Amino acid sequence: ALQRRLSRLQGVELEWERLQRACKRVAEWLKSSKEVRCSTDLGSNEWEVAKLLREAEMCASELRLQADAVAQLKPLAERLDADEEFGPLAREAYAAVALVPQLESPMADRIRTLQAALERQRRLGGG
Repeated sequence: ALQRRLSRLQGVELEWERLQRACKRVAEWLKSSKEVRCSTDLGSNEWEVAKLLREAEMCASELRLQADAVAQLKPLAERLDADEEFGPLAREAYAAVALVPQLESPMADRIRTLQAALERQRRLGGG
């Protein structure tokens, strides 16, 4: 019985460590991508707008990957949720990244805005 309990605790601890590492990676990406994700800059010429658009498109691509990672973490967080020791830690770690999928829509809006700005710059001959 003790061996089963020990094995279970080790398994739960390994799952917690996996969740913790993955959530940390996503949180680090959120921090490093904040400047691009939160930018409202529209550039002042065609080159600047094109550069901003390229950065936003790359960020959106990375965001999709991060959202997929968060979706894969949800079942792991739910399994840990019931654990007395690791449940609160798992909830806190997952909560820090759980909103990542909701960032996709604002990022898509940003890309559409930049695409329109680029088209406007091209029509004006602003490049």
